[in-house]
Amino acid sequence: MQKAELIDKIQTELHGLYWKRMALKKERRKVLSAVDSAQFVPTDMRREIHDHYNRELALIEKDIADMRENVRKLKGGGSNG
Repeated sequence: MQKAELIDKIQTELHGLYWKRMALKKERRKVLSAVDSAQFVPTDMRREIHDHYNRELALIEKDIADMRENVRKLKGGGSNG
């Protein structure tokens, strides 16, 4: 696989992750709003739901950062660190 083709595939995957992140944030706002305003939801369950969405978002953010770094390296740039 050529470098340009690999970069294109990674960028396509990145585009999908950006959409997934946006959808997750939207879902998260709705769910957390409903959960936080529901009096019948126990505190432990609220915390678990918050933690679930925070973990999912963190995983997507890490994937995005890793892919962006790979694209930067493939294009001949160094790391930011």
